[in-house]
This record gives sequence, structure tokens and C-alpha cells, in this order.
Amino acid sequence: MEEILAKVSASTFVFLDTLSTAAEYGMFTNAQANNFTYTLLPYEEDIINDAVGYYVKKSIRENRDIREIVDLVRYHPKVNRYAKSSDVVDEFFGFIKDELPISIEESVKKSLLRNKEKYEIDFSITNESSSDFFIKLTSDVLEPQRYNILCSTKLLFYIIEGFLKDEYGNKSEILINQFKYNLDDYVSSVIGNVNSLVINSLVTHNTITPLEAVNSKFDIDVDLSESIFDVVKHMIEFLILFRNGGNKYSKRRSLISNPNEIFTRFKSKISKNDSSFTNMITNDKQLINFTKIALQKPSYEYNKLAYSSFIVSSPKKKRRIVTYSKTEYGQNARVLHKNIVAFLNNHVLSDSNSYAYKTGRSTYDCVLPHLNSQYFFKADISSFFNSINSDILVSKIVNHIEDFNVQQSTIRDILHTQIENMVNNCYYLNKLPIGFVSSPKLSDIYLFEFDKEIGEYCKNRNRIYSRYADDIMISSENEIDIESIKKSVIDSLSKVKLTINSKKLENKKLLSIGDNVKFLGLNIVKKELGNTISVGKSYVSEATIEFCDIVLNKDINQRVKKVIGKLKYIIYQDPTKSKQIERIIKSKLLSSYNFTSSNDFMTLYKQLSE
Repeated sequence: MEEILAKVSASTFVFLDTLSTAAEYGMFTNAQANNFTYTLLPYEEDIINDAVGYYVKKSIRENRDIREIVDLVRYHPKVNRYAKSSDVVDEFFGFIKDELPISIEESVKKSLLRNKEKYEIDFSITNESSSDFFIKLTSDVLEPQRYNILCSTKLLFYIIEGFLKDEYGNKSEILINQFKYNLDDYVSSVIGNVNSLVINSLVTHNTITPLEAVNSKFDIDVDLSESIFDVVKHMIEFLILFRNGGNKYSKRRSLISNPNEIFTRFKSKISKNDSSFTNMITNDKQLINFTKIALQKPSYEYNKLAYSSFIVSSPKKKRRIVTYSKTEYGQNARVLHKNIVAFLNNHVLSDSNSYAYKTGRSTYDCVLPHLNSQYFFKADISSFFNSINSDILVSKIVNHIEDFNVQQSTIRDILHTQIENMVNNCYYLNKLPIGFVSSPKLSDIYLFEFDKEIGEYCKNRNRIYSRYADDIMISSENEIDIESIKKSVIDSLSKVKLTINSKKLENKKLLSIGDNVKFLGLNIVKKELGNTISVGKSYVSEATIEFCDIVLNKDINQRVKKVIGKLKYIIYQDPTKSKQIERIIKSKLLSSYNFTSSNDFMTLYKQLSE
């Protein structure tokens, strides 16, 4: 659902009063979405109990550089929790009386228009350069009569809202019953309607002939890793919740001023000869089309206007983060990078051994293939993003674009120049920044051959390989030659001018019950009935005891949010650890803090977690 909303939203407003870590903030700034994220902070005097998150307190509020790209708001939120039992939604929250507090509403308006009195958000359908609303039609190589229709999440969302509005109007109870008792059939029906609507529009604009429409098969999909069925199901569930408003009907019955705006515009394309819609239907096969997203090499002045940088300090090191400025240049740069990622996703392959920055893949998925291994080798790439060589990256992208069958040297030179311009637009001060939405994809392309080479090396020797960004793991059920593996990794990385961090090299053996190896914050632990994946007991104890100390000392300040973040991470990754957490808290707090039962603790825990 978070991925859908990130792609659908025109803008996302993040209120940083309780977030404790940069990772939590990243959840709201989906790198694969085209929404623009606004960061808003409460004034110091509006922070309830001074319980602002550690990350916010140290890295944002007290950082003069980053404060230039955030706004301060008057923030006294009051929310209701609604329980919801379905296979899509467990619970959701809404403002009291379903009304946005005036202070927040005014701050949002101010942020949108930068002190202008009135504002409008344009939801009009644009051409393919926007990548917000698009449809792409491709034919299957093996079955020429089968067509794949790729519909953007944003366009699909508003088409479905239009269907619901057209069919049910304001009769939400009928829609709810239809969805509740005929879930699968209803979702399939909606998908069928979308399919028919799109096919009719393709015929109208002579993209396909009526005969092709009758004799061909069409598979509609969406630009998310989940199936079209699951995406549509989540969209319908959200729209029901949004329109129904929890326990009573919402005052805001649509997501836009005219609920059928997008749907009506889309339907009108079927009967009108509208060239703008024809422009949305593209194959993206021609070299010339790429000039739309490949700018000239950016100047120093452009970089200064488009980006902002700041230093984030941690106990171990300092790191410079580069992000998009709030100027028009910054917004255009972000859109450009989104288009670059979309282009690369269509034309450049990705290796299955790489897990980072990919929709539907997590740290747990990266660790899981190693579950049954007994011998492990771990390595870390030194200064990964900042060490990626732009010339090598350009060559790799040019070589990997299979759609361009370039024979003539002149066209090959044009392609190389355009890719070079594209890459230059993704660098800042000659380095690939961590904060650009294009950096994860480019870093993955950079190590494509490395992943293939090491993956093949391991496969031929019955070993398992996976990589998560700069973290590498190789393992086997049988004993492995550490020096040979180390040499292979070093030699392969040297081909792209990368090195490993010698201080983080590690080899581990799980020979006895209780032995464990840690990777990406998770432990593979050897047990009698086989290995398991869990969060380490010492980490659980440390975080829980720290929480108890805060409560006992009545030190409810920014520290508590950091600790709550740790506990939530533990329970999310390893639910079995919740008992250990509760056991420690009971032993430390039930007697010392005069709690009469564990229920008292749970009340406090929930209050501090909110």
C-alpha cells in the first residue's frame, strides 16, 4: 500500500516530530515514485514532551545546512485509530472528525506554493516524459499475437476511482458489500473493465487495428512488483476506506476536486482524435527518444541551484548527504532522475544475486539463501557509491542496452554521448551521491558483471552468493577456501576500480549449537533442528534495558524514540523476540516502577510508540 500511495501522490508531506532514524524517513520517500516529498518540522515549543526523534534532533533540527530545505509548522495532531479486519488492511489512522488541523493545512498550502495565497494541483494526463501517467504497449517476441499493456500505477488508480464513482456514486455501503462478499470476482471484473477501456483507446488511435484487437490477447500489468490483481485489490480497499472515513462517511469524498477528472479525460480519448494521448502510447525503442531525458552536461551553477548538501554525523563517521533543493531546478532534477531510472529499468538487466533497492526484496531475502550454510565469508566494498567511476559506468550502460542494435559507428558515438550526458546529470562534484534517486540503479548496473562473475564462480563450486549494496556474503554447507574466495572478489572488484574494506573482512564457521553469523543486522544461528534467522539476543537485551532505564529515570526525551525504533525493528524482523523483550521489562519495571501488571507497561509502551 505504501508503494501505491507513493506512486499515486503528487506530493508527500512528512512530519518529522517522532521519527527516530533515517531509515524511517526513507520509508516515506520512495525512490521509485515520482511524488515530491516535503519535510516539515514542528517548532521547538510544539514538540510534545520534547520526544523528538534522535535522527531528527541531531541530523536535522541542529543542522544549519539541512534546515534550509525544511519548513517549520505548528503541529498539535489529534488522531483516531480504526480497527479493520481484512486481508489488505489491519488498521488505519485518521484525524479527529476527519478534518485536517488548520495549522497543518495552512503549512501545507504554504509549502506547496511558497507563500502564494491560492494553489492548484494539476492532475492532467501528460506525455511520456512525465512518467506519471502512461501506457506502454509491447508485443511478445514468442507470441506476436499477445500484447503486454503496462499501465502506470497513478493512471490505473484514477481510472479505478472513476469506475467506482461511475458505478456506485455515493452509495458506499453497496460497494462495501460487493467487495466484501465477491472479492475475487469483483477485482477481476474491474481489471477486465480497465483492459477493455485501454484496448478501445488503442484501436481508436490506430495503434492497433480492430482485427488485431479481436484476434490478439492482451495482458495488462502495472509498474510495481506485485501482481495486477493485488494492486487493484489494495486500491479498491483504500478508496473504500478513504470515502467511508472510518466509522462515518468522509467529508472529502474524492481525492481531487473533480472526482471523475482523470477518468473522464481518459474516456474522452476513446472518442476524440487527441494526439496527446497517442504520445503516451510508446514502445521507447528509438534512439532519438532518449534525447528527451539526456540533457547537456550540467554546469557548476546548475548543480548549485538544483541540489543541497549537508553532513550527517554518527559515532563512527561523518557522511555527506546530497539531496534535491526546493527550487524549480531541484524539482526538475528529481523528475529527470526518475525518467532516467525508468529508461534504465526498461533497457538494462539486473542480476538476481543483488537485493538492495529493489521493490519486494529485503535484507531478510538477502540472508535467506544462506540459511542452511555452515561456512561463511563476508566482505564490504570501501566507499561504494563515491568510488563508482563515471567513465566505466557509461561504458557499461552503453554495452548493456540490448534494445539498440547499433551497427553504424556514427550512431554508436551519438548513443555514447547521450549516455555520458545522462550519467553526468546523476553525479555531484564528480561523485555518485547517496541521496539521488538514480544512484541505487546506477550502482546496481555498475556491479552487474561482478555479480554475474562471482555468482557463476560460486555456483560452479556449490557456494551461495548474495550482495546487498556494498555488503557481500558467500557461504557453503561444506568447508570453503577463504583465500581463494577473497582473491576472486578482490580481482573482480579491481576490474571496476573498487576495493574491499580489509577491516571488515570476516570468515565464520557454524560448527556447534549456538554458533551464529551476523549479516545485515540479522543472525543465522545454528540450532539442533537446523539453522534459524533471528535478531541477536544481545541486541534485544541492550535495546530493551536501555528503554527500561529511560523509563526508570523519567528521561522521556529524544532517546526514547531511538530505542522504540530499535524495539520495533526487532519485533518486525523476528516476532519471537517479543517475549524476551516483555520478560526483561517485567523484571525491571514491574517492581521498580510500581506497575501492577504487564498491561500497565503495554499502555506506556504504546503511548511512547505513537
